[in-house]
Amino acid sequence: MIYNGVQLIATLHPKRTASGKASKTCIDLDNCVKVLCDALQGVCYANDKQLRHISLTIGDPISGGGISIEISQA
Repeated sequence: MIYNGVQLIATLHPKRTASGKASKTCIDLDNCVKVLCDALQGVCYANDKQLRHISLTIGDPISGGGISIEISQA
């Protein structure tokens, strides 16, 4: 479904090492915002100009790393 105003809530999950701890690579949130918003354009919303609210946090490490997203009407 395409909304006029979109809210994006995302949690970035760093890679988990073999010992079960988070990778020592530091995630730079401000660099991730643009990449994430552009990557979701055309998939979760028509244009990233529709974004009215963005919440981005770093979560627990997972095997291989990843991202959890929630898209809703703003």
